[in-house]
Parts: sequence; C-alpha cells; structure tokens
Amino acid sequence: MNKRFFYTGSFVLLLAFAVLSAVYLTNVEAGDERVATQKAYISYEIKAGDTLFSIAEENTANSGISIDDYIDEVKVNNQLSSDKIIVGKKLIIATYSYE
Repeated sequence: MNKRFFYTGSFVLLLAFAVLSAVYLTNVEAGDERVATQKAYISYEIKAGDTLFSIAEENTANSGISIDDYIDEVKVNNQLSSDKIIVGKKLIIATYSYE
C-alpha cells in the first residue's frame, strides 16, 4: 500500500512539475515550413499499438526535436529504463504548438 502511494504521489508530483515548467522555444523558421515555438507537457494514456517511437513520431513533427531525443526525454520524465510501455498506463510527454 505504501509503495503504491509513493508511486502515485511521485507521478502526480512529476506531472505537476512538468506542466508548471512548460518551456518556450525560440521561434525558428525552416523555409516555408512552420516550426514549433512553444513546448508544454501533458499526460498521455498509452493505447494498443503505441510504441515510444510512434508516440515520438506523432509529437515531433516540425518541432526541430529528433525522435531519439524525444524518446530519451520521455524515458527520463517517466523513469523508464527500457522502451517497453504498457497499454492503459500514462506517460508525461511533450507537445509543441506553433503560435
């Protein structure tokens, strides 16, 4: 019971920290292609068929962030030691906007 409370509390604290520490990126132009200017963190529920690569691919388009760097950040933010993820679990992931 205490272990579950610890992990739940840790996840909530990590989520709160990630959301409150949204990072603003420098506005960069890449030809005619728009590039992300803001970065925020959200909680993402893993769906059947998801992999860290597919999640990264979906969330890095025009961000200027490499898929490998994105995966590394997701693993650090979620204390993952491997690429294995479980359907129904939640991850804290970065999203980008183009304002």
